[in-house]
Amino acid sequence: MRLAKAFVAILVPALLASSSFAATGDSRSSGADEREATLRAGLDTAREIGDLRAAERIEGELAALRGSPFVFSSEVPQGRGLRVEAPGGESDFEKDRWSDDDILVSSATWSEVRPSMASDEEGNLYVAFEMRRSTETVIRVFRSENGGMYWEHWQTISAYADLTNPSIAIGDGSERWFLLVYQYADTDIQLFRVNLDSLDQYDFRTIEQNVVGVSNPRIVTDGAEWAGWYPYVVWNSMGVDNWVLRFSRSLDYGNSWQTPATLAGYCGYPDEFYDGNEAFPDIDYGSRCLYAAFDNYPSPCTSTDRDVYAMKSSDYGATWASAIRLTSEADDEHGPRVGAVKNYLDERTAVVAYTRYWNGLDDDVMYHGTENGGTSWSTH
Repeated sequence: MRLAKAFVAILVPALLASSSFAATGDSRSSGADEREATLRAGLDTAREIGDLRAAERIEGELAALRGSPFVFSSEVPQGRGLRVEAPGGESDFEKDRWSDDDILVSSATWSEVRPSMASDEEGNLYVAFEMRRSTETVIRVFRSENGGMYWEHWQTISAYADLTNPSIAIGDGSERWFLLVYQYADTDIQLFRVNLDSLDQYDFRTIEQNVVGVSNPRIVTDGAEWAGWYPYVVWNSMGVDNWVLRFSRSLDYGNSWQTPATLAGYCGYPDEFYDGNEAFPDIDYGSRCLYAAFDNYPSPCTSTDRDVYAMKSSDYGATWASAIRLTSEADDEHGPRVGAVKNYLDERTAVVAYTRYWNGLDDDVMYHGTENGGTSWSTH
């Protein structure tokens, strides 16, 4: 339940006062555990009432208690040729185009691929996809205000480089933002966001820049459960000898992003090398648990039959439990997608679906599920 923001001045300062402490180094005691429990309760309250200033302060205290850094990446200058093209008029609207009961969202002459969809609390639908022009790949966004019956061109994001692999999410709560994460020229993970209450307010952010390579970002928010919501992103990033799975989050509606953290490493030299361009991680939030799923060659990295792994965080991405290997059959299992049930704390349910290769003529969709927040998983 979201509490009225009028309670901010009363509840949050009291919680902060009851949970203040001095950092005592790396050692942990029962007193430190009690302080962490108190801080996390205060963090829940601050987020529920939408007071992200208090939430950020508590996040900082938790980081200090755990001996971990609490650093935000600096904004990268935006002089990279990014352009936003707004619709030019009725000619940009795609309406009344039907084919065998399918609705044609866009009828551009270029190839349009890799769609990503989301909806806001007002029932508007959004879809973003790549449009592969002859000189560059751009990202177009269309919006429907009537359940998908008609679609209108909403935004086009372009640059003097290819923009690929779009993933979108909506943050509804104390502030309302449309969030689009994508690859810029295979070197940057970037974010484009639009304020849904003031459409002329938009900006770009760079979450990570890696000239060696990045790939396949995915974004989610916990806005379905919190007035003061966080966005979270996972993607792949190339290191010295192997690709790694990266993660970042924002505590201020996408305005600034924490320094990326490495969640897991893909197999690399001198063993079998897993190309991160072929790995598609996923992320979702539900019932106060954050889940990430990915595939990888199993240890000791001598087989190219992939297995599926899942990770969870119960503190909004500040810390993560070790990856759990969900599959171990002698088949290639890959392409996981994770979905979590929202606002249901009695059973913290999530599902990871994936493709299992049986033979050249038979690929099946399988899934693993959890009802206890990722502590254990069952096979289906």
